[in-house]
Amino acid sequence: MAGLTVLLVAALWLTWQFAWRRLANKTDNVLRPDLEYWVCMFIAGTLGTVIGDFCSHSLKLDDAGAAVALSPMVAVLLLAGWRGPLRVLPFYWLTVVAIRAAETAVADLVSGRNTLGLPMSTAVTGSLFVLLLLVWKESGTSQRPAVANS
Repeated sequence: MAGLTVLLVAALWLTWQFAWRRLANKTDNVLRPDLEYWVCMFIAGTLGTVIGDFCSHSLKLDDAGAAVALSPMVAVLLLAGWRGPLRVLPFYWLTVVAIRAAETAVADLVSGRNTLGLPMSTAVTGSLFVLLLLVWKESGTSQRPAVANS
């Protein structure tokens, strides 16, 4: 975990120095999904997975215990960051790592043999994802201003 943390910090620092800083003066202040972003996302996702598995197995919390321990941390980070801190790079990447850690524990719990199992959990979560996309699409179309016919 320490090695992945150092690697993530180094990757973030390097991308800030060479890629994102030149975009910092622009008004949109949005991370772009470029190569540097995906390298950082890969490292952050791997670190989060290691943390989730560490909590489940090494700390002997099992999947349910790790899910219960890690999920509220994600909720706190999202609530705290919603109005601004998520725009600060270290807070953003901390939140990404925390989400991935909690997701690892929850996914392991849901896909376990004693719960839904892998095929059923894949079908259920895939269906929920499609439903979420449909709801998101509909909420976006209802907020668009009406165009007047000329």
